[in-house]
Amino acid sequence: MPALAAVRIMSSAGGPVVSYLEFFSKVRNSGELVAIDGPCLSACTLVLSTIQRNRICDTSRAVLDFHAPIVADQYGRNITLTR
Repeated sequence: MPALAAVRIMSSAGGPVVSYLEFFSKVRNSGELVAIDGPCLSACTLVLSTIQRNRICDTSRAVLDFHAPIVADQYGRNITLTR
């Protein structure tokens, strides 16, 4: 049975963090429910820190994939951070 929600994440490979933060901010302000019903990878997982818990559900098809943060310079080149 498909998840019923105003926003349904069926397959998101991620992308620019700013884009996801802007989108999820709009969803948060709208009061809509979010269903994770497939892969939610990389920046998509920001849904967990942006939308209230009681407005997110997941199905048996949900997959959350996290990785270490990537830092880029103004040209988009990866920067290795050292301590």
